[in-house]
Amino acid sequence: MKKAKISDSEIKLLLLLLALILLAASYYFGYNRNITAAQKLETQNVTDQQTVDRLEDMVRKRPIVEKQIETLNKTVDDIIARYPSLVTTEKAISIVQDLEYYSGVTVTSIGFLMDNQVMAFTQTVEGQNTPPTGYYAQLSMNYVSSYEGYKSMLLYVESLTKDRTTIPTVSASYDPVTDMLQGTVTLNMFYLTNTGREYEPPRFDGILKGKDSIFGAGEGIAAGPGEGLGWPAEGDTAAGTL
Repeated sequence: MKKAKISDSEIKLLLLLLALILLAASYYFGYNRNITAAQKLETQNVTDQQTVDRLEDMVRKRPIVEKQIETLNKTVDDIIARYPSLVTTEKAISIVQDLEYYSGVTVTSIGFLMDNQVMAFTQTVEGQNTPPTGYYAQLSMNYVSSYEGYKSMLLYVESLTKDRTTIPTVSASYDPVTDMLQGTVTLNMFYLTNTGREYEPPRFDGILKGKDSIFGAGEGIAAGPGEGLGWPAEGDTAAGTL
């Protein structure tokens, strides 16, 4: 049996065919890898472009946001400035004393419930380590008054805008024997701590201290409660005797 002989030209054709097959295979697989890499790169480019667009939008809006922050900070400062920095028992007593003096109401008893927390801010005030905290002092008072004095008492509390005082509850009953009203009124006096402002104690101007004789009537007793005396001027307090 004779062996088939392959000529040189056939060998060259086979080598050329093999080279073409290898070239086609490498091109096909390499192309697919490049396509996959290109697709990933394109996806990443889209993500990066979105990030760039978002950052550029933030830069464009920065002046607007800064203005809004400035406005909000001013609003917070304005709210804080409306409230006293502290309410003490002496402050509460001075308000009750003024209420009696300017409305004609007689307060027969007082109950104090101080330092009731309301809320705490999340942002600190410049120069302070802790944020402002809201509190209120609650006063429960039993009173006796005429109807005119009762109305004057409510109007007086309404005028206490500087002391941020509200009336959560009030009751009144008429006594036909004395022709007077009697009841209970509750005052809530709100304040903010950690605001950087100092507490301003009340002034008790015109108070006479002591008497010449503890067994006799003293001299110069200050006027007691009265009706129709008008509202106090800013910073005024009612006169009394200790």
